[in-house]
Amino acid sequence: MKRLFAITPLLIAGQMALAQDGLLTLEDTNKIEYLSDACSDYLSYDCFSTGKILLNMEFKAIASLVEKGCDAENTRSCTLLAGMHLTETGVEYDTKISSDLFAKSCESGDAQACTYLGISYYRGDGVEVDTETGRAFYQKGCDGGDGQGCSNLGFAYKNGGSVTKDLTRALTYFEKSCASGHGIACFQAGRAYEKGNGVEKNRDQGISFYEQGCQQNNYASCDGQAKLLDSPAASAETMSKVASLYTKACMHQVFAACVDLGYMHSQGRFVQQDNLRAADLYKRACDGDNAQACTNLGYFYEIGKGLDIDIIKSAELYRKACDHGNNSGCNNLALLYEKGEGVRQDVDMAISLYDDACLNSHASSCTNLGYLYKEGELVETDYTKSIQLYERGCNFGHALGCTRLGFMYDKGLGVQVDFDRAAGLYEKACDDGNMTGCRNLGQMYEYGDGVSKSQTRAQEIYQNACDQNDEKSCGYLENLTK
Repeated sequence: MKRLFAITPLLIAGQMALAQDGLLTLEDTNKIEYLSDACSDYLSYDCFSTGKILLNMEFKAIASLVEKGCDAENTRSCTLLAGMHLTETGVEYDTKISSDLFAKSCESGDAQACTYLGISYYRGDGVEVDTETGRAFYQKGCDGGDGQGCSNLGFAYKNGGSVTKDLTRALTYFEKSCASGHGIACFQAGRAYEKGNGVEKNRDQGISFYEQGCQQNNYASCDGQAKLLDSPAASAETMSKVASLYTKACMHQVFAACVDLGYMHSQGRFVQQDNLRAADLYKRACDGDNAQACTNLGYFYEIGKGLDIDIIKSAELYRKACDHGNNSGCNNLALLYEKGEGVRQDVDMAISLYDDACLNSHASSCTNLGYLYKEGELVETDYTKSIQLYERGCNFGHALGCTRLGFMYDKGLGVQVDFDRAAGLYEKACDDGNMTGCRNLGQMYEYGDGVSKSQTRAQEIYQNACDQNDEKSCGYLENLTK
């Protein structure tokens, strides 16, 4: 199979070498300069085909010049010619010639050729697959100053497989590659410090490496830097930078950044509040198969936020998100099937979607399914299942799940009445912001169920919930203070 290859940087290097040897005219040089368009450095040997299509160069003429350089023992020209044979660019496709030329250039001291020879051994291009030999050539390239060789070694030790996984050693190579200007290596180093992979977590170091990667036009690094800077405690100046970084990343197809930027616009958080702009960003990301963006956009259609209400469109977007593994999308789609909105009502489908999402630790799906079994309107009442599901939702951090589980113990539904357990669950829910949990906890204190009776404490809890616009708590507070 023909391989894609990073011929662009080699063409630039080849151009310089040939010009120095007097083998290129000014017209030839100008032609080759068309090829100076920067190549993505995610997997730089896989990015030339786009440039080839767009530039429509006279590659045979270029190949002839490059061959002259190689015949004149110009090492970089031989490296370039190897790449052209690997991509059938102006010359015949021949991986054996390609690997031989890389070997010749590597032996002559071209570090980049050593790296590409290592790639040939990893892929089996003109040689038998031999990852150990491939790594040795990566090392030779890295030692000779080729950043991609260092980066490739970093990935080898990060991923393991043909070599024992060693995240600390991988980070060492990524740092070295980053210092030589490889943005993807900076991203990998930033991620290692952010997550503590092979090194102690260090937010500042993570930000630093992400910043270096972003400056080298690795746009995932821009997103990584923004996410580490994005904080409720961040200053307006910092958040302005965050918005700028998300914008830069989003405009270069890092769709997770589009989602975060869309959320900032939907909330008016340090940017102009603009639901239509948020919807546009979500659509951009959803079209790029970002599942969370599809869920967010579906919600906008469901409630008419910045868009006309379109429940059918909402259901389609939730389905796309769910099919791409987004549990929130599955949960929201389940709600539509439960209610028969935008889709034909199908309780079995709703249960299946809730159940799958719950098994994937989506807390609200567990709670919603538990409520179905507790109410018994669409399925047969089953308090035991309801309690199990509420408990799962609560343990996953869903405050409403804790409130509903507390209610089961409070009223003795499927379990023995246990006011102590109920009060503890209501308190947990209240602390996590569920006002029903707060209201129920207030009643426990008002009547002394599961806690020491305290009108003062009940009043404090009702007041807090009332301040959060819980009308029932306002009514309880009014009755308590008459």
